[in-house]
Amino acid sequence: MDQNQWRERKTSIHLSQAKEQIFGPNAWYPFRGLTEEFKRRLAVYPSDFTDGVTGHRTTQKLFSTVVFLYFACLLPAIAFGVLNDDNTNGQISELPCKNPEKKKENSFKYSHADVRKVIIAQAIGGIFFSLFGGQPMIILLTTVPLAIYIKGSLVIHKISHELGYEFFDMYACVGLFCQLFLVLYSATELCSLMKLATRSAEEMFSLFIAIAFTVESISALRKSRFFVYL
Repeated sequence: MDQNQWRERKTSIHLSQAKEQIFGPNAWYPFRGLTEEFKRRLAVYPSDFTDGVTGHRTTQKLFSTVVFLYFACLLPAIAFGVLNDDNTNGQISELPCKNPEKKKENSFKYSHADVRKVIIAQAIGGIFFSLFGGQPMIILLTTVPLAIYIKGSLVIHKISHELGYEFFDMYACVGLFCQLFLVLYSATELCSLMKLATRSAEEMFSLFIAIAFTVESISALRKSRFFVYL
């Protein structure tokens, strides 16, 4: 090795050091937050699962927590499953059926099918999120905003009906677009903007939900001619 090659090798630096020199120690790059979070969580990832089954009276605590979460997830799944079925005129729970007359007769069965789909979807999503989401204590549920968004008089069902698209196709496209935006938010660390949100934003959102369901309840009473009998 000649003297010039030895000098170049001696002054060479590691790739990580080169990245710091080029971008700086705190410089932003795509998926920086996700990468750093993964590195932080990797060290304590096994303890997230072992701590729940080791120690004093952990079995009793685990069993009581499982029972509590089971009913906490089951009741909203039943309520919002039936609500989504009613808001979409049964399209969200539609089963393959060639005979339209038979399909009408089994409309009650379709609402059961939607509840079943909601429970299965929450179970699959909850398992995958607890394993890979980095936040095993977060519980994924079907929520009120999603039910309002699906509702026939508002967004997905109304747009698909007006444009002549199949409801399931439109519903799938909305899910794919949401997935795309979530990836972009993860890549650009836009979730850090949540620290700027105050409690008033959450209260206003809750107020919107309460008003939307109150108006819907009054509309349902008017359709059923409830006020005529008062």
